[in-house]
This record gives sequence, C-alpha cells and structure tokens, in this order.
Amino acid sequence: MPSPTQEKRKQKETAPAHPGNLPEEQDILRSKTTCYQILDFNGEGAFGKVAICLDLNTSKTVAIKIHKDTEDDLIEKEVAMLKAVSVLDPNKKNIVRFLDDFRYHDHSCLAFEMLDMSLWDLLKERQWKPLSLNEIRPVAHQLLVAFEALKSIGIMHTDLKPDNVMLVNHKDQPFKIKLIDFGLAIHTSEVEVGMMMQTESYRAPEVNLGLPLSESVDMWAVGCVMAFLYFGANLFPCNCPYHWMKTVVRLVEDHLEYEDRMTFLALLRAVKHSFITMDHLKTAASSYSDTAIELMTVSPLETSEGSDNDNTNEDYSNAALITDHGKDSAPCSGYDADSQDSAAETKDRQSESDTVRNASSNSSSQNVGFNLGHPRL
Repeated sequence: MPSPTQEKRKQKETAPAHPGNLPEEQDILRSKTTCYQILDFNGEGAFGKVAICLDLNTSKTVAIKIHKDTEDDLIEKEVAMLKAVSVLDPNKKNIVRFLDDFRYHDHSCLAFEMLDMSLWDLLKERQWKPLSLNEIRPVAHQLLVAFEALKSIGIMHTDLKPDNVMLVNHKDQPFKIKLIDFGLAIHTSEVEVGMMMQTESYRAPEVNLGLPLSESVDMWAVGCVMAFLYFGANLFPCNCPYHWMKTVVRLVEDHLEYEDRMTFLALLRAVKHSFITMDHLKTAASSYSDTAIELMTVSPLETSEGSDNDNTNEDYSNAALITDHGKDSAPCSGYDADSQDSAAETKDRQSESDTVRNASSNSSSQNVGFNLGHPRL
C-alpha cells in the first residue's frame, strides 16, 4: 500500500498543468531515460523556475528549467532550437549542454548541465564594480566563438544579455563562460524585416528602425554586454525608445567629433612644412621676411612645449605676432596629439584653451585674429 507521501506525489504528477502545480523540493521528476530529485531552486522568472536536481542514474547535479505555461508552440520551438544547437561541441563553442526534455504533469521540463552564475549575478556580487580589461577579454573571445558557431549553422540567438551568459565554475575556471537560453532563437532564414527581438538595452538599431536583420544584431548585443562589464551598468536605457535613440545618436556624434578632432590634430602635424613654419626666413633680416611674418598674424603657429628643438625655436612660437612693437604678445602652447588617454587629453585641451583665453585678454589688438581663429577643441 502506498504511503501518504507517495500518494500525494502521484496526484501531483497526474494533475493538470497549473502554476500552482509546479514541483517542490525533494519531488521526483521522471523522464524517459532517468529520474531527477529536486534539491533546491535557483531563481524564478516569468517563464517558470530553475531547479537544481540530482540525476539519480548518474549522481550528477543538473539544472532543470520548468515552464509555468504550456504554450506548446513556443516550447516545441525552444526544444527544436536546442536540438539544432546540440550539433555544436558545447565545450569548444561555449554553449550550454542540453541533456533532456520531458513533462511534469504537463509542465515542460528542460534539463541542462549545471553551471555557476550569470554575468549579471557576478557584477551584483561585486556590488556593480566593473571588470578589468584583462577579465573582459576572455569573455569577449568566448562569446565571439559561440556566435561564430551559431552563424555557421544559421541560427540567431536574439536574446543576449548578462543574464544569459553563465560562468561555468568561477572558482576553478575563472571567466570560463557558456551561452544559455535559446527560447527566442530563430533560424536566420526565417527572419523578416520588422520583427521585434532582443531586450531593450541590448537591442540593435536595425531592430528599432525596421531595417533588414541578420546575425549582426547578436554582435551588437555582444558589444553591449562588454560595455556592461566595463562600466558596471547598461550602456543604453531600457524604459524609453526615444531616450534609447538619443543615446545612440549622441554616442555616434561624440565618436565622430573625437575622430574629427584627431584628424585635425594630425593635420596640424602635417602642415609643419618649412613653407608654413618659415624656418628658412626666421634668421633673415629683410623687408621680405618682415612682411611674411606680419601676414601670418591671422594664422599663428603653435609649437609643442618641451620639444627637442626648444633651442632652435626660442621665442619663435610668437613669430607670427612679431611686429614693429616687438615680441610683446601672449605665447601659444601646443597640443600633445599623440596622447593615448582621451580623458587626460580633453583636460589638457581645456586647460590650454583657458590659457589662451586668459592670455588674449592681455594681448595687443594684433592678437584678435588668433583668438577668433583658434579652433574650439
């Protein structure tokens, strides 16, 4: 005669699907090939629960995703994607290993290898302290390998975010990761213009703009995940399409402005031809050289402070301002165009601009051309 506990379990297993009928700790889940005992639960979402289970045949710990709803079409699609992805080597291609699928009183259950924690949980554990570039590098490489493999079999993930990148065993294999959750994956051949996909903060511009879609949307999401790890926060807002687009445009504008600034500074280096610098005229004492110097007052020359040629350029940084009144004008300071630190470079440029503005207030009327023509960097 079955015990009351066994009878209760049998009733639960044969009961119709309902969110309230989800299994509990110590319950036994039976598939066609094995049985799983629930040890604990590791998170719950809109889809259902993730249970930490013991495979009673192999004595290995596995993770089982238990769906709340019974939308057969969506679940069948997810299972089909998982089986399609299973042709890839889960270890070499950094993709979660899919083990089993079965039902528990009509709730779909999907069994996977047991992993550690997500990138989201990692940063939360670190109190949102960003990762270093050395820590981000292996994560980036593994994700690129995973998405290259998915592209090779014509599948788009379409739901990459920190929650869906799991650390395998962070203690023993730091930053070894695997890509999970193929519930929204789709064959590339089935993608159509206008389809909505991806979480807002990780959504590619072509999705929001209704442009042709390809595997590139996943690559955009990879970049957003890297930014999340680097800054400890999402790069793009998730609560308003307008603010999302404004952020995208602003980033592009800033990038173009920075590139333009670097190009301009490269131009400054390129135009230091002797024809422009008048090196061959600076020692000549003639009306011709005096006229040349006077005409260059509308476009004063800049020299870098502390250059190797300070002894040959003495006071010549002001040559364009020399007139019959002598060298009584404000000095011009140069730019360190080879700086690798853009933040320090911006600060230096601001300091230099302030210096020029302060100096110009004490300069003669002949310096007005310099002040008005100085590029706003």
